Amino acid sequence: MATIALLAVVRAAVVGLILTRPSANSGITTQARGRRPPLVDERPLQSARAMAALASDPDQQRLAQQALRLADHEVDLAFADALRDATEHPVPPKPETRELFARVNKAQAAVKADEDRLDQLKKQLAAAKPDRRDNLQQQIDLIQPRLVLAVGGIAAQNLLATEESVGRLRGHVHRLGERATPLVVTYHPAYLLRSPGEKRKAWTDLKFARAELIRARGH
Repeated sequence: MATIALLAVVRAAVVGLILTRPSANSGITTQARGRRPPLVDERPLQSARAMAALASDPDQQRLAQQALRLADHEVDLAFADALRDATEHPVPPKPETRELFARVNKAQAAVKADEDRLDQLKKQLAAAKPDRRDNLQQQIDLIQPRLVLAVGGIAAQNLLATEESVGRLRGHVHRLGERATPLVVTYHPAYLLRSPGEKRKAWTDLKFARAELIRARGH
């Protein structure tokens, strides 16, 4: 599970880098043609944020928050459309990009194999005789995730049964379920594509998750 989440972040980050990375002659292009248009039109959200900053009384603040939610939803839909269009009309990948995607696909195949093996072991455990239960349980414990990476607010809030924002939840090790599996929260790739300035924080989250995973393996 944690590996799948990590792979999702890597894949989305690769897509974002491909879509937003400047070309080798970006300086010439910028001077000659101006800045490249963004992936999605974020002006509705920018306008809503500017209006929210001017709200003074409670009624204005309430209306400003509603405008922010609507604008954020509109940008989300625009991003989904742009991502779907990019998927349907992909840019020919470069050699280094093909190699990276090949590694991601290979890792995903390994994760899928582990998931299938885990399901099989659980079924065997349910029907096993007492003398085989300990051995099967040990195999299940080895395959169970050592860490869960919650990507985005919806995943984090559902898993942790909280209404706290990602900003408040990230940077801490939370515990999930009866096994108290470590859980780390980070931003959703869609948010990172809309807010490139937050990529550094997401990278910090991934390093934090990796350090916790290494620590968990040591126990």
